[in-house]
Amino acid sequence: MKKNINKLLLALAILCISHAASAQTESVEVVVSESKPAATVIINPAPAEAGDVSAEADNVNDAGANEEQSNPIEAEEGGFLIKDANINDIFQLLAKRSDKQYFHNNKLNTVDFQVTGHLNGDVDPLKQMEELAFQYGLRMYVKGNTVYAMMSDQLSNLPAKEWTYSLNYLRPTDIEQIKALIQPMLSVGRGIVNYEPKTNTIIVIDTMRHIEMVEKLLKKIDKPKGQIVVEVKILRVNNSEGSQTGVDWSSSLGDAGVSLSVARDLNSVFGISSPVGGGGDDESSGPDFSAANIVLSPLQISGVLRALNDNNLVTQKSNPVVITEDNEKASISLIDRVPIITTTTNIGSGNTSEAEEVRYTIDASDSTDPETTREIGVTISVTPSLLPDGTIRMQMRPRNAQITENIVTKSGNVYPRVSEATIQSIARIPDGHSLIIGGFYGEVESKGDNKIPILGDIPILSFFFKSKQTLKEKSSLVFVVTPTSYNPSCIKSHKKASDRVNFRTSLGE
Repeated sequence: MKKNINKLLLALAILCISHAASAQTESVEVVVSESKPAATVIINPAPAEAGDVSAEADNVNDAGANEEQSNPIEAEEGGFLIKDANINDIFQLLAKRSDKQYFHNNKLNTVDFQVTGHLNGDVDPLKQMEELAFQYGLRMYVKGNTVYAMMSDQLSNLPAKEWTYSLNYLRPTDIEQIKALIQPMLSVGRGIVNYEPKTNTIIVIDTMRHIEMVEKLLKKIDKPKGQIVVEVKILRVNNSEGSQTGVDWSSSLGDAGVSLSVARDLNSVFGISSPVGGGGDDESSGPDFSAANIVLSPLQISGVLRALNDNNLVTQKSNPVVITEDNEKASISLIDRVPIITTTTNIGSGNTSEAEEVRYTIDASDSTDPETTREIGVTISVTPSLLPDGTIRMQMRPRNAQITENIVTKSGNVYPRVSEATIQSIARIPDGHSLIIGGFYGEVESKGDNKIPILGDIPILSFFFKSKQTLKEKSSLVFVVTPTSYNPSCIKSHKKASDRVNFRTSLGE
């Protein structure tokens, strides 16, 4: 009986060992009986199981090795350290920091677009994306909340759209210059820019990225320009009278007197001899022509004009006022339309005919443009420019042409002898101050008849009771140019400019 039980237990033990082997159990403890000690059986793993464990161990070792390798983009103090990172990953990081989304461009997943370097953490992320894209020949494009990095060929394949922009302040006359600014921004061989004159509209056909560049440019340059009120006083000064009397500038410019240099400049511009009051001991007998112009404040120019008027030295020939935009030319012309008549006699077989030709320019080929005209009279062209420091740059061309005598040819044609003077000047003037331009000297001829009433009208006897007198008087022409900035959209600025012009219109004020 006891032997049978032992055999049964032994069979059970073998069965357990076999089951443990199939269940991948490494050790099985079998208790035979209370009186028998516990037996431990060590089962070696199957060969296939050993291979699985080895592969798992290799996977764990690889993960540890990868973990030990440094991250391509590591945060460090003050920014990020980058080593062989794909440019897509860097763009994604920067887009996230700028609250934008970014989708990887598969064409950039190559070794040619691996980046090594350092990114500062205190710089605009979008700016960093543009700079990085520039290094690798890429173009950044922002649409809505998404940032795209594209190659040039990808950009050229984007669909084209039509976009229109109505000009607000830019003039239609400048459309060729505007198109010249836009064209380089468009796709080569694909982008188109046109202009519709009736609605003053620019039409652009190109991809949205290029259209956005054009829109940004137009909004930047299509703004209202500043305006300038330019007042010009054209004065004729009697130099003969001034040489005899002179002017005491100190009495007009203040009780403290005026410096010697300012007094000399004023005498030079107006062709007046020294000595002068308030200017020191200068005993020169004639005018000093060393200065051609002088800049005076509004209070000073008012005193100068008052002094000239009180001494009867000047007559105001004209006082035109023009308003022009910043950096735009304004022209003033006071032209004497003096006809120059040329008679041509044609002698034929038994017939003689005469033909007359009339022109008003000095030469037949002369232009009537105030910038280059040679017509008889006074012209001045002015181009003011507002500068950031509050001054106004004035590019000016005052000109004076007058007839000094008439020359009669043998054929009987009469041609005038013209004295012409032109000055070209560029000066920077404080806003509201006046620039005095002088140096236009010449002679004015005046004729007068005197006779005794009744007796001077009797034929033959009238010769003894009337006389004719021709006087030649030295005079000079002086331009007083006063530019003042002006904002047409501001009522206060408009009123201030109007009051200033009205106050200075009269010579005596």
